[in-house]
Amino acid sequence: MASIGLWKANKTNRDIAERLKLSKTGVQQVVKKYRDQETVVDLSRSRRPRKTSMRQDRAIIKVSKLNRSASLNDIATEVAQNHGIQVSTATLSRCLKESGMESHFALGKPLLSAVHKSNVVSFASKRRTG
Repeated sequence: MASIGLWKANKTNRDIAERLKLSKTGVQQVVKKYRDQETVVDLSRSRRPRKTSMRQDRAIIKVSKLNRSASLNDIATEVAQNHGIQVSTATLSRCLKESGMESHFALGKPLLSAVHKSNVVSFASKRRTG
């Protein structure tokens, strides 16, 4: 980064800011971060540990694939009974999304039955011009 190079060359924060057309405060923050961490890249942050392991995720996905029409509540109940994993529906949803599975509504009954279709064809053929 250019500001660190200039700082190592013993330039002041004001000189660096004027030369790079940055704010003096921004330069100060970058230099302070470099002094403290020896890098200007954001470090990884700690996060909440996962509720399920990779093995448990595979079990959840397997249960979901065996019964594609099951709701999240059904899957949660089955996973709890058969695998001993107590997870919320939100966790199940997140797990299934991470694996690439998406939720879809089942199709309803067809809008036109065979009788309706034949009626439409006969209506159109009777009124065909030419």
